[in-house]
Amino acid sequence: MTVNFENIKQFQVPVIFIEGRYDYQVSAKVAEEYYNNITSQKRIYWFEKSCHFPQWCEASKFNDIVIGLINGSD
Repeated sequence: MTVNFENIKQFQVPVIFIEGRYDYQVSAKVAEEYYNNITSQKRIYWFEKSCHFPQWCEASKFNDIVIGLINGSD
């Protein structure tokens, strides 16, 4: 199944972007443009030293963010 999110700007749940600045799969520019068009509650986390896999490239920062989200402290 393929979903085109290009025209979807409203979601019923908060949207979280976890983005590597040097991602070759989804460019930072494209991700940021889409993020800015979303009207729902949203948050973006940039990983300045990562590509498509911030969970590996910046594991400590990634883990801290995810734990904070789970605990409701971020």
